[in-house]
Amino acid sequence: KQFEVMYFGDIGEWEQEISEKFGRQVLDKLFQGRENEIRMNMIYYPELNEFRDKTTLQAVMQYYKF
Repeated sequence: KQFEVMYFGDIGEWEQEISEKFGRQVLDKLFQGRENEIRMNMIYYPELNEFRDKTTLQAVMQYYKF
């Protein structure tokens, strides 16, 4: 199942790590919402996001490891 993940850390560093480990094309697939080869562990906490009378579950990522 897919769900939205928020990350408030250094996104440039995160993108660079993914590009170096998996390749830029895989990162592009991720941003396009396509199936990709990225596998990682992450520590997150769940949060309800309320926007325009719609409530969705999202994960707020705190730490990650590839």
